[in-house]
Amino acid sequence: MTQLLIVLLAISLALALGTVFLLILSRFADERRDIADAERLRAAQYRVDRLRDGAHRH
Repeated sequence: MTQLLIVLLAISLALALGTVFLLILSRFADERRDIADAERLRAAQYRVDRLRDGAHRH
């Protein structure tokens, strides 16, 4: 009986650690996606500004 409880406790601990690991990984992926989005927006704004500057010169 004691061995069964130890096995169940070990399984629960492994699942909890796996869940925490996946949550951390998910937040890291979200942060990288946000950074990539910001870089794309910055590049698009740069292109818009360049086009606008070119239109004013003509």
